[in-house]
Amino acid sequence: MRTGLRFITFFLGLQFGFAQVTSVVEKYALDNTIVSQSSGVIYYNNKIITHNDGGGANALYEMDPTSSVVTRTVTISNASNVDWEDITQDDNYIYIGDIGNNYGNRKDLKIYKISKADYDASNSVSAETINFSYANQTNFIWNLDTTPWDAQSLISIDANNLLIISKNWDTYVAQAYLVPKTPGTFDLSALSSTLYDTSYPNDLINGGTYNPVTNKVVLIGYTWNTSTFDVLQPFIYECSGFTGNDVFSGNNNRYDISSSFPREQTEAIDFRDENTYYVTSEYYSETYMGFTASNDGKLIEITTSDSALALNDVDAEAISLYPNPTAEMVHINMPETAQVEVYNMQAQRLIHTNRDNVDLTAFRPGMYLFKITTADKRTLIKKVLKY
Repeated sequence: MRTGLRFITFFLGLQFGFAQVTSVVEKYALDNTIVSQSSGVIYYNNKIITHNDGGGANALYEMDPTSSVVTRTVTISNASNVDWEDITQDDNYIYIGDIGNNYGNRKDLKIYKISKADYDASNSVSAETINFSYANQTNFIWNLDTTPWDAQSLISIDANNLLIISKNWDTYVAQAYLVPKTPGTFDLSALSSTLYDTSYPNDLINGGTYNPVTNKVVLIGYTWNTSTFDVLQPFIYECSGFTGNDVFSGNNNRYDISSSFPREQTEAIDFRDENTYYVTSEYYSETYMGFTASNDGKLIEITTSDSALALNDVDAEAISLYPNPTAEMVHINMPETAQVEVYNMQAQRLIHTNRDNVDLTAFRPGMYLFKITTADKRTLIKKVLKY
């Protein structure tokens, strides 16, 4: 296992103002005897939860953010791992995306939906199934790494919908597909906006997460140009200011992290709080143009200065919260159409309401984030101290 840390700093232009320095840190090498092909990640109950890529066990593995030791394995009893590529979560469920399709020939794409209550209670759980296909796909001929119908990113975007982001081996234009969270069978059509960076025309998207505290989607991926051996150069995209769920309709900013992690097969990303993200990568050993490269899978921590306190997209004088600090009630002077969400400092949503009085009596003393969203999707986030 590696013990050294590698750092890179760079400046980010964020939705709500110019951010400060961000660091990218290798936390540890993954245990390649158990999770050599980590392909998805979530942060839940203060644990890292991951799974292996296609052909691996139908299981989820828990680790501590500070140790690579797998402390718990949970089997999905009625599922098989054809090509598990990502995992996401909401307040009540975990979703596993069996969405990988490198050959473009799959007709059994699906998402497994698992109750968190079941997951917390047992090491063997069953899942509901969300089946889907792509409305515009008519060709199912086996065609390795040249298909537009592969996907490796599954994102919980709101209470009712998931997002699938394509890994387009054909034109490298990423598309987003909205999937209901309800078990059933769905025919998916792409949302109107796409992601294609002409400065980096060979980008492949491998994972993503939606951070509700900052209202941003953050994607992880790597470059793929075998003719110049410009492969496995990792990057992140930050998608902000988008309209509704059309995730690429706003600002899509790319940040290169390859100088710190060259030849890294970055596969998955999830947020811990408003400015901390966990990334996992796979072990690989590949030969191109007579040159062999290999690397261990890792847990990587990305830290931004995207402080929730600075996220002010509306006139601060138009909305006020009082008293602050408070022992129980918080009164909010806000537009009638606004929505209020309350988060703890682990970015777990505790309250979602349109009322202008919020009762914090049941919660322990500490700092809480109040996110007020107006009808036109503008936001204000303020910290409230409960004593």
